[in-house]
Amino acid sequence: MSVAEIVTQGNPGAIKVLALTLNYDDNCFLLLCNHLLQQGIIGSRIWVLFKDTCKEDINVFMKIVWDYADVSEPILQSESV
Repeated sequence: MSVAEIVTQGNPGAIKVLALTLNYDDNCFLLLCNHLLQQGIIGSRIWVLFKDTCKEDINVFMKIVWDYADVSEPILQSESV
């Protein structure tokens, strides 16, 4: 199973977001996936973060993921998903 399959869990929205991140900067794809996994943002949670929080702006999504990569607080609270 690939990293992308683990992170997206086959969710079409999550796959779309990861595809957009490759266009954004394909050099950091694995690091991005690692950050998402550490935060527990996998599958539909990726799409929720991108669509609802980031208003479908990949620049905002990337900034949020990188800004929260090394903090202990989750980006999304479990109650919101």
